[in-house]
Amino acid sequence: MKNIASYNYNADFIRSVAIIFVVILHVTAIFITQSIQTNTSFWWMLLITETSTKVAVPLFIMLSGQLILDPSKEYTLIDFYKRRISKLGIPIIFWPFFYYFCFLFLKRIDLNFAKLVNDFVFLNMFYHLYFLYIIFGLYLFTPFIKKTLKTSTMAEKKALMAGSFVFSAMVATLVYALPTKINYWSIFTVFIPFLCYFLAGDFLRHVTPTKKALYSCLALFVGVTIIVSVCKFFAYENTNIYLIRYLSDALSVGVMVQSVLAFIILLNVTRYKSFLTSIPTTKVIHTLAAASFGIYIIHPMLLFGYGIVINSKSLAPYFASFPSLLSLIMTFSVAFGASFAIVYIGAKIRFVKLLLAS
Repeated sequence: MKNIASYNYNADFIRSVAIIFVVILHVTAIFITQSIQTNTSFWWMLLITETSTKVAVPLFIMLSGQLILDPSKEYTLIDFYKRRISKLGIPIIFWPFFYYFCFLFLKRIDLNFAKLVNDFVFLNMFYHLYFLYIIFGLYLFTPFIKKTLKTSTMAEKKALMAGSFVFSAMVATLVYALPTKINYWSIFTVFIPFLCYFLAGDFLRHVTPTKKALYSCLALFVGVTIIVSVCKFFAYENTNIYLIRYLSDALSVGVMVQSVLAFIILLNVTRYKSFLTSIPTTKVIHTLAAASFGIYIIHPMLLFGYGIVINSKSLAPYFASFPSLLSLIMTFSVAFGASFAIVYIGAKIRFVKLLLAS
């Protein structure tokens, strides 16, 4: 492992937190949808946890923006595409079809070519793979974005970032206010509204809050999380599906505020908490960060398989007797632990390493 002084430890730290959040988010979402009662202490814990971890994908995108749009890093157009786009090429083709055909096999659904093409274009392959197309689209336009930012003043960068957030918030609002009229969810356009996070990552490199200001950011994050959770509760109580989806969307105003605050906190907390930069912690963070992309890709497959096992006729009664919190912890542990093990071992095999972009 590289010495902490010779690589961007904060980047690894953010990657590690973000991937943990991703798995927690998907696990809690499963438990929420399976819950019968919506006003118990366990359900509230699930709701607040899910709401607070919605920042996971925006964290990844902001981190990409901070690293790739760094003005101190120079590269030619060809070198950039060769390094970034080519690395995503195999995963972006393989995994959507892998998940799609596995789903067809398990559900015993006949293959329809027209539906296959439609599902691929409009991102109906599997719920988490949209992230690949966001990153691919942002990478495709990065050289041109970087050239624009290079000749922009700080005030112009701030205006561009603010404008992109306003645009994305309006898009998300209209999508759920007019659900049958507007849809940006395709492999060609899905990255556009997420440009705001990409630009924010670059801009927030200049934000270095004091310890007191960092605590204020944390308090504000908790406050916004509670407000959004309460709004979700009333949406669930009134079965307002579109409001639930909006409040859970990465482009909703609440998640935008949470994400920016979370990024500022994670980017700067290591300056004040020495235990986060200790040698043992650094080794764990570095190893986990290296596996983050692979874990993101394969953990839903393990969640799906685990669900089939525990809901089988022979095991369902046994698992049903478990306390809800224990079931939650077990599900997360299996999904995260098994994903990490597969990625860690797979990284030693060349072909598997290409699939996991390690």
